[in-house]
This record gives sequence, C-alpha cells and structure tokens, in this order.
Amino acid sequence: MNQQVILSTPTLEESAIADDKRLHSGMSLGEVFSVDRHRSNMEMGFDAEYMLPPALRHEAYSVNAWNQWYGSQKAALRAAETLLSVRTQETTPLLKRLRGVKPLALMTSILNSSPLSRAFLSGLSPAASALVSPESRVSHYIQSQYGERYSDACEVFTAGSATLSARLVEYYWPFMGALHDRGGYSPNSYWSMLYLGFIAKKLNGDEKMTANERGQAMIAVNLICRSMQPRLAALVVIHTKAFAEAFTYSHKFYGLTASTLDPSRSIWAQVTAEDVQATADYLSIIAGQFKPEPQNHYEEILLPLEAWAVVNAGYGKHLKEAYQRFCTEHAAPRYQRLREALQRYGELLEIKLNQKDYPADLIGRSVDFSDVATPEEALIMLRMLMTFEMKNFDVEAFTADADKRMSKISEIHQAITQRSAAPTVSNMLQIAKLAEDAKDQILANRDWFKDMYNQSKAYVSLWSEFYERVASVKAKKTVQSEKAHLAKVVESTVVSASPVVTVPNDHAAELGLALADIEHLSTELRESKAENHRLRAAAGAMASKTTREKNPLECAAVINRVVMRQNHKPADVLDYFDCVAKDRIVVLDSARRSVSAYTANFDGTERMLDLMHKLVYGYLDAINTGSPDTVARKAFGPKAYSAQESQTTLSDARLRAMREFAYEGKKRLFTRHLRVGNATGQEGMRIYFDIIDGLVVLAYVGPHLEVRSSS
Repeated sequence: MNQQVILSTPTLEESAIADDKRLHSGMSLGEVFSVDRHRSNMEMGFDAEYMLPPALRHEAYSVNAWNQWYGSQKAALRAAETLLSVRTQETTPLLKRLRGVKPLALMTSILNSSPLSRAFLSGLSPAASALVSPESRVSHYIQSQYGERYSDACEVFTAGSATLSARLVEYYWPFMGALHDRGGYSPNSYWSMLYLGFIAKKLNGDEKMTANERGQAMIAVNLICRSMQPRLAALVVIHTKAFAEAFTYSHKFYGLTASTLDPSRSIWAQVTAEDVQATADYLSIIAGQFKPEPQNHYEEILLPLEAWAVVNAGYGKHLKEAYQRFCTEHAAPRYQRLREALQRYGELLEIKLNQKDYPADLIGRSVDFSDVATPEEALIMLRMLMTFEMKNFDVEAFTADADKRMSKISEIHQAITQRSAAPTVSNMLQIAKLAEDAKDQILANRDWFKDMYNQSKAYVSLWSEFYERVASVKAKKTVQSEKAHLAKVVESTVVSASPVVTVPNDHAAELGLALADIEHLSTELRESKAENHRLRAAAGAMASKTTREKNPLECAAVINRVVMRQNHKPADVLDYFDCVAKDRIVVLDSARRSVSAYTANFDGTERMLDLMHKLVYGYLDAINTGSPDTVARKAFGPKAYSAQESQTTLSDARLRAMREFAYEGKKRLFTRHLRVGNATGQEGMRIYFDIIDGLVVLAYVGPHLEVRSSS
C-alpha cells in the first residue's frame, strides 16, 4: 500500500521569521523590509490605506492645517495647485471626477493615499516636488519650533564625532544604546530621531500645547516616521503614547504596542536576545545600503569605521554596569554587614571605633572606566578588585566568629542574672566565679576584636587602592601624552652651529675673518637657543592644553548638560565650545580660572551661551572673511560688544594689568569684550577675547573688571 507523503509549505510569516535570523548585508532594502511586512507581530504601516493623521480627514481642519504647515494660505494654495497641475494617465481621470472639490481638500485626499501620492509627486520635477511635498517643510517646522535644540544638535553633528552623535540620540531614545553596542549604527536616521525626540520632550513635558500646535506636531511626527526605517519608527512610536494619534494604524514591534510595553523596564528585556541582535543587524544592513551624495563618496569608507568606534566607545559603559552590579549585589551588602558588626561588637566590648576608618561611601564610588584606561587594562583592574575583595577579608567568617564569642558572654550574663534573683551564699559564690569568667572572656575578646579590627582595615585599603589606581592610570595617561607631545616638539628643533676653524696667529687677515665668522655663528647659536626656548615654552603651553583635552564621553556629558539645560554653569559653557568648536576657539588658563568664580547658578548663563555662539560663529566668520570690526560686531546686536577700553582706564598701570593675560609665554593686552551682565560681582560678567591667527582666544570670563571711574 502506497503512503502519500504530504510536504508542508512554510507560510509567509514563518518565512519572515526565518529570514529575521538570516539577515545579511547582501539583502536589498526590499528584502529587508519584506521580513517585517509578512509578520503578524510587526506592524509598521507598510500597507496602510490612509497615510496622514486622522484629523486631516476633516476638510475644515485640513485646510487650516495646510495653511499653517506651508506658512500661509497663499503658499498652501500654490502647493496644491502645483500638485493638481500634474496630468498623467493615472491622474487625469481622478481630477476630472473631483473637479468641484476645493484644492486643499483634494490635496489631502491625494496625499492621504500612498499610491495617489506617488502618482502625483512622481509627475513633478525635483524642484517642484520639493516645493509641494509636505516632507520638505519638516526641517522648517523643527527649526521654527525647536530652534535652540536644533542649532545645538547641529553643533554636535558638525563636530564630527560619531560617538557624540550616537550618545545624543541615546539621550532622547535610550533604547538605541543596546543597538549601538551590537553594531546597529545608522547615522542616516539620526536627524529624524532627534526631530522626534524634540517633539516627544515637548509633548511629555509640562509645556502646554494648543490644539493647533498639537495638530502641527502630529503632522510632523507622521511625515518623519514615514521617511524613517520602519523598525526605528515603530520603536519610537510605541515608546511615546502621544504619537499614536498621528497614525490610522497601531505600530507593533515583536508583538509589543504602546499600550502593552512596560515603561519601567527596557524594551530589550521584553523581547528575546535574538530579536535585539536581529534589529541591530537590520539597522546595519540598511545603513550599508545608504548611498551618499557623489561629492561625499568618502562616507562609504568612514561608515564601518564610525560603527566600530561607536561599538567600542560603549566598553566603558559595560564595565561601569558590571562594576555597579558587583557593588550593589555583592560588595555593598557585605561591607554594610561588616560596618554594622564592628559597630555592634565595639559597643558591647566598650571599644570606641574611629568612623573615618570605615567611610560609608567606600563601595560604589563613581568610576568612568572609558576615561582612565584601555578596555583590557580596565578589565584587569576590575577583575583584580572582584577577585581579592572576598579573599582580602572574610566578612562572613568574622561575623560568625564574633557572634559565637558574644554568645558565650551573653550566656554568662544570663546565668548571673538568674542567680541574682536568689542571692544565697552559693549563688553569690557562683556569681563571683561567673563574673571572673566573663572578665577573662571580655579581655580576651577585646584583644581578638582589636586584632580583627586592624585586619579588616585591609578590606578598606583594597578599595581605596583601587580608586587610587584608577586615578593614577588617568594621570599617567595624561603625563605620557604630555611627554610624548613635548618630545615631538623639542626633537623637531635642530640647534646646529658650524665648527670653528683654528687659524695661525701670523695670518692676521684670516684671523679677522675667522673672528667675524665666530661672531656670526655665536649670533646664530643665540638665536637658535632663543628659538629652542620659545618652542619649549610653546610645547609646555600645548602640553598644558593637552591636559584639558576631553575624551568623547566627557564631551558628551558637557554637551548634554548644555544642550538639555541640565544645571549647566558658565564653566560648562566654556567646555561646551571647547568640545564642539575646538578648531575655532582657544580657552586660556586665565579664562578657566576666572570662570571658576561662578560656583552657584548664574542668571546670565543663557545669555552667555547666546553671545558665545555669536562670537565663535557669526562674528569670527565675518572677521575671517575680511569684514571690518564695525560690520562684524552687528552679529552681537546692540550694547553687547565693545572693541576697546577707555584711555583713562588703560593709562592706569594697575587697571591695564588686569586686562593683560599670558598668551604663548608673553603678556598680551586684551580689550575686546562682551557684556553678559552689567551687575557687580558674580551677578555680572564680562568676556575678554581677541582674534589671533583666525581663532577666538578667550582670556577672561568673570565679574566686571575695575575701570577708572570705579577704582
């Protein structure tokens, strides 16, 4: 009897799930997107019937919304009329049927349908399409509504650091950290994610939005998400419930939606590890498919290097997480038991302890491993700490032994108490014997406790030495870089002199020439020594500047504080520009010393940031392109800038000296200054600077300096 063999054919969803595990760089964008299109646990609007926010389907609202989106009624009508001017085999029949519909309402119907939108926009020239397409207005909307954050982000991105850019995106969307760590580097999506981050912050914050403002925000969210990589769009939307009203469909990411996602836990803890890696691979593949403009062909070369840099920049974060976990789960509880035991037994034995020997903050002090060592060196340091932390002093054995010893004393004390209730002669004799035993036990335990107390200090020393080692590695790196830089500069200085030729005494003429040669060579030697001294001084200045160089994570912290306005102080503003505009600005030590006077919050920090931005960009560019100071100063607006000090002030030697600062080993007079605030003391501020070799050189940032009238 023949058996019929039935072969099962995998469904589209089963194939998509299998493809998810086989994502590879050879896939086309269509193949990558099809992986999600055919999965029931993924919803990203691929086949959505309606594209625009639901509110735009109401004619009265849509007309008003388009007027605002395009800037005016005239601009909106011009866009609609341009769109409706397209006559093709696909568009002409529709336009005839809808001849009586108002232009803006008709534009809504067209743009709301993906096939119709493509049919009409593809019939326009690139210039006309850019004028009509709603997406073309997204950047204008963001700049008009979030201008300050937009310009700050521009400075981060133009600084050229892939890791800084990635960290800024992670600030708005923390879920990106896990993807970056697994190679999911997708810089062509960063601007879209930042735009959505700006909007989400406003929607989720305390700042109120009118109905019209909210409607415009929903249009922007819809358009931005439609232009993004679908998985990233889904991740953003399910993390921001307010975004749901921008769509006619619900986004779904591996079965999670905005209503089922647990916001108290990372999304990556709510899906499988395979899903996380598949998403990182997905982003990497799409980034590899991105084709830069022909003039930026080098981006294809840099992209894998930047991805590598972003992945490796995360090592410090992972080491820090491991360190914090070790402290929280193991070391801190053990140290707490040790402190409590020492305190309790010390009181029982009437031994006074020095609290400074066991500081409460010993375990878990802040350590940034990426700032102090290479990954391997940091890992060795962490392994040594974890390995010897338990071996150095056995806290459990100490507490068990102490409990046992204290138990014996407690038993004697209890026996004495019981016999005291019946003060017979025999009991009194027994009490005397017990008291003698207790005395011996207490004295012995005191000696034992003191010995254990001293031994336990080694546990504290282990942690103290760990922190010192971390600091010494950082200092060693700084010193090494200084020495290497100094050696390089000094070695480049060649001091040479020709040998002196001995001449017979009887040749007077030749002797005279020789003496002249010697004098000439001596002059050259002195000049060479002077040049050598100057280069050494310059090397010293450069080395001192090197000590202020910040690594990317330090810069990221400063940039985040300033960009997100998180308790930023004037010193942070200087560090901010030192990070994002280091090719435009030099911050002298005198400026850093003077700005350190502002230890509390300074009311003029925002104005300082604004004026510094105008100085480093608008004013400097104007000066460097040949504009006179009378023209360049307009960048600051009225009453903010002064090019000179009064002659009465400069003629006073003491007041003049206040405006002279060390630059490249010499005193230099700085008179150009900005007025941040006119109050006295730390409530006011002046910024003294000069333009030297095409750079802004900051010499003083501090309270108003004395003038002749106030001295």
